[in-house]
Amino acid sequence: MKFFATLFTLMLIICGCASHQKGGSADEKSNAWDQSLELKILSRSTGYAMGSPFDMKMSLTNISSDTIKLQFAKTGAFDFFIYRKNELVYRYSEDGNYPTGLKSLTLAPGESKILGGIWNSRTRMGHWVRGGRYKMIGIVNTDPLIISDILEFGLHD
Repeated sequence: MKFFATLFTLMLIICGCASHQKGGSADEKSNAWDQSLELKILSRSTGYAMGSPFDMKMSLTNISSDTIKLQFAKTGAFDFFIYRKNELVYRYSEDGNYPTGLKSLTLAPGESKILGGIWNSRTRMGHWVRGGRYKMIGIVNTDPLIISDILEFGLHD
């Protein structure tokens, strides 16, 4: 598990960041996301049929009493990483269908936004994936990055 955490941290450093706007000092901003935003992976199941499209979704919720405006990098507002046995199998931002148009997002207190895409069950090289256990993590490209919980799921025949 430590290897997975280290590998993921390195991938996050590589992917690039953006910035956010919220009142307060620089120290308050650096820790703001821990108390202000919640990012959760959404899933209907933990088991999916191989070859079928996989619906990647996460919910970003403003759990603070302030309106929050997020500014995103040119690289995109969010991303998904899918791993098998601690090896990166798929990254949404490398997909030709990855949306790059979202530049900012404003969330009122208590408001949620669903972010997502479709994974066609192919590797980064375009090959069909094999059955087995996988892990998915979502991120929102702010500064600092907002990292979701880990979804563990299986692909089977």
